Amino acid sequence: MKTRLQIARGEKIEHKGDLTIEQDIAEDAELKIINGSLIVNGNIGHGVKIELIAPERKNDMSHIFSSGGISLSNVSFSGGVHIFTSRGGYTNSVRADTMINNSYIGHVNIDNRILTEADLVTKLSNDSYRITPPQFGPKKAFARATIDGMEYKGAEILVKGKEVLVDGKKPGAPITSSESAPELPTEPAKMLIRGTIGNNVTLISGAESTVVEKNIGSECKITCSQGGFEGNDVGRGTHITADNKLTLSNVDDDCTLASTSGELVAQKIGRNGTINVSKDAEIKESIGAYTNLTSEYGSLTTPRIDNNVTVTVSKEIDARMVGDDSTLTSNYGGLKSSALGQNVTVEVSQNMFVELIGKSSNLKSNYGALKAGTAEEKAVISVNKSAFLYEVHDRCKITSDHSSITVLRTAGNHTRLRANHGILVKQLGNDNSLTSDYAEITIEDTAGVNNNISANKDINVHSSLGNNCTLTSDYGNVVTQGLSGNGVTIKASRNINVGHIGSHAHLTSDYGTVTTGNLGSHSNVNANRDVTINGCCPRTARVHSDYGRVYKNGSIQEYQHVDAPEEDAELVMAIAQSLSLQDQKPAMDTKPIPTLTKKPVPENRNDISVFDLSKFTPYTKSYVEGFAHKTKNSFKIKALSLTAEEEEKLSKGLVDEITEYVPEIPVHLNERLYDLSTVINLFKEGGIDPYTRFPFTLEHVVAAHPVQEKLDKRIKKIEENAKMKASTSVLISKTGPQLYSQKENDVAATSQKENNITARKRLN
Repeated sequence: MKTRLQIARGEKIEHKGDLTIEQDIAEDAELKIINGSLIVNGNIGHGVKIELIAPERKNDMSHIFSSGGISLSNVSFSGGVHIFTSRGGYTNSVRADTMINNSYIGHVNIDNRILTEADLVTKLSNDSYRITPPQFGPKKAFARATIDGMEYKGAEILVKGKEVLVDGKKPGAPITSSESAPELPTEPAKMLIRGTIGNNVTLISGAESTVVEKNIGSECKITCSQGGFEGNDVGRGTHITADNKLTLSNVDDDCTLASTSGELVAQKIGRNGTINVSKDAEIKESIGAYTNLTSEYGSLTTPRIDNNVTVTVSKEIDARMVGDDSTLTSNYGGLKSSALGQNVTVEVSQNMFVELIGKSSNLKSNYGALKAGTAEEKAVISVNKSAFLYEVHDRCKITSDHSSITVLRTAGNHTRLRANHGILVKQLGNDNSLTSDYAEITIEDTAGVNNNISANKDINVHSSLGNNCTLTSDYGNVVTQGLSGNGVTIKASRNINVGHIGSHAHLTSDYGTVTTGNLGSHSNVNANRDVTINGCCPRTARVHSDYGRVYKNGSIQEYQHVDAPEEDAELVMAIAQSLSLQDQKPAMDTKPIPTLTKKPVPENRNDISVFDLSKFTPYTKSYVEGFAHKTKNSFKIKALSLTAEEEEKLSKGLVDEITEYVPEIPVHLNERLYDLSTVINLFKEGGIDPYTRFPFTLEHVVAAHPVQEKLDKRIKKIEENAKMKASTSVLISKTGPQLYSQKENDVAATSQKENNITARKRLN
């Protein structure tokens, strides 16, 4: 390797082979290295131009497949190209690593007579070819070929049948194998600059390794056609293009970075940057505003993306913070982010994990799901699979094309949720629209006013329902367990079961029953089967059943219109008006609310006033309130006058885990049955589950509907059997003791009837 101390200002040097500069290259100098490496131990001044033409290495074809934005680096060479043609009696066989249009390159073998390692062979006619150095990769002055066993060298070699021309002339003496050119180097060329690079420097490197250990100035142009590039800080407006990996520190504004077949690793990217890489991009600090980053086959990882950044990658995007008005696209991957700013647009192929979705952002996953924290106002979300969110603010729109939507807390006002499968929301605001195309919808707490809820299957509202809501179930049931406001419309294919409901309600069951608590004035109830009203029903309400009966408080009504005292109507209105319906104030009834005098609860009735129900869930509280003033289970059983054996059979599987008595108000705690009073006593004594030994709160206590229903069915069956026995006893007292069994009496009656018929025939 040759060594020079320095290169003076404006000096122009062309050097063949390796060169080391011990000190600086001064301003405006020009240096050209041919077939060698370059090491500069000092700095490079402003305006310097350096070009390194790397030698062709023996048995190395990797460099010839990349040039000028055309990359063939992804072409598979297994087996190469083998073309066999026969035209007009002329047979031609060609083998090569690759073919470009009518040209061949890389280990070309034509009819076993024309052979070349790394030069371009262009077919001119059936038996004519032109051989030249490749127009891309490191520059070569000459092409080399072996033709009919002889070696030729020239800028252009023409083969016309058996005739060979080199640079337009017949060669005097071909290069025989004994006079072959010297061996090509086997070690790759490199460029190493240990100092800084000034402004407006042009650096063209054909080396496989180009390294600048210190900072790079502004407005530089660096091209590494053969390999990667490694540098430190990069000044403003600098362009860096490499064939392989780019490794940089802080990149200033207005820079352009490109890697045709590699990745990018940088500390920081400034504003207005343009980045194009083939593989992964890793930015360790941030990407500046108005930057455009593209990765053709890779992913992006960065902790921060500033405002108005455009990202397009093939794989995953991992960006903890994304600024406003940015656009993120992943053609085959997903998104992971802690926070998206306002007006962010995201389109990915796979799953999205986002903690905060900013205002007016638009997110889309073509084949994946979403798991998110909060979606702020006016967010638009579309996913192929499930959408799972903690909270949804006002005016959001969320769509799941092939799965479900879950909102763990509140869905705000004017929100639109549409899912192919089920929808589950903890609490629902006002003026919302929820649609499930093929499954159920569940609201675990309250639903505000003016909500439109439509499901293919069941609709369940576990607490109160605001004014002017519409609930429609195409093929299922509708159940509301709290108070419902005025102007509510409910339509179901099957059963409707609602608590107290306000005035001007419309309840329609196409093929099932309707069950309500207090029914408000001017309401309309239409059912295919039975209608049961477990409370007040004013004169202005209209109730109709197509094929069933109408029940009020357990009694059958003779007419479809159910009368009730005017006081009941006023009470229903008072209940409806007292609902907390957020921003809407319903028109108040001008009649005074009647004063209700509290009467002592009889001993045989449940008195729930002794319990503090404030710490139970709304659903459990509503369930317990349903037992108020109803006959206690113990008195129901006592009235049956059962033997000890019969009472044990009746209560089997229905007893309190601790007291071993049938509960008055059955509830479940951790899947075990208790009386409500037992659970409250356990809570007062420290709140420890006696079986699991885990602490519990009253929110863990849930209703035990099936237990009470099973007990009531058993009691009803015993009562029916008792009535049947009583009827039989009355019959015996009138006719005397029965000498024969019922079956024997039936046989005798049939025989007598046949004898009578025979006797009539004889008389006739």
